[in-house]
Amino acid sequence: MGLQHGWVKFYRQLLESADWDMLSPEGKTVFVTIMLQCNHAVSDRFIEGILRKIEPGMMLTSLEDLKRKCGKGVSTRNIRTAL
Repeated sequence: MGLQHGWVKFYRQLLESADWDMLSPEGKTVFVTIMLQCNHAVSDRFIEGILRKIEPGMMLTSLEDLKRKCGKGVSTRNIRTAL
């Protein structure tokens, strides 16, 4: 999937969430990275040779892709734990 443009809205109330408090710093990085990759509009992608519709809020990724996009200090294990 190519680079998406635009913005993502986060409510400050997230900082008061018990779920947010439970996440490690690496988990928070994974969360934000996933939010930034989610579709904002319908798009079509070939998955295993079949054209699939990717709806808003959905995304295609892999552990390796997330690891690369999260940056240094985030391991595959961090990603699995956060998920």
